Amino acid sequence: MDPTAAARRSRGGYRLRDNRAIALVDGAFPDEGQAMGAREGKAVSAYAAALRKALDGYLAGGGTQKDLAKAIGTSPTSVTRHLQGKRITPRKQLRAIKAFLEAQGFPCPDEVWAELEDLCGQAHLASDCPIVQRDHLEEELARACAEHQRARWDAEQQHGLQQRADRLAEASGRRRPARSAQSVHAGSSRSV
Repeated sequence: MDPTAAARRSRGGYRLRDNRAIALVDGAFPDEGQAMGAREGKAVSAYAAALRKALDGYLAGGGTQKDLAKAIGTSPTSVTRHLQGKRITPRKQLRAIKAFLEAQGFPCPDEVWAELEDLCGQAHLASDCPIVQRDHLEEELARACAEHQRARWDAEQQHGLQQRADRLAEASGRRRPARSAQSVHAGSSRSV
């Protein structure tokens, strides 16, 4: 049986996309894992290499891809494909990997995760799949909204502190003239 017929039977069919047969999962394109073009392949390869580097300590220490897959809610085959650069690891799985490694006692430096986040974005943007690009843009929008909300909260806090400082300065400014008047009266009564 040819592979496309098997895909049609077991996965719900296939479609041609950019002259490539893509297996459908439940009648829709999969979120990731399509055949990659040159532009996409370069970005995904860099992302996969950085992900392998981040996992080196865990895997060298006796950790398994099977345990990692179970912890992040995917199959061991998917983890292998992510590490080989055949699939793009979604950002939420990347966060799950980070949490898993920290829980296992193999935390990576923040610089490594910052680089992975950046490479994740590049790989998703380079993807030829509109679904992958949409998901990435939705994540970026959510992140930008959260940053905006934090900045707004910080500005409100700063404004509130400034108002409090102004009220305190005003209150202490009213008392100072009163204190000055008392000291003038006290000084004049002494000289008499």
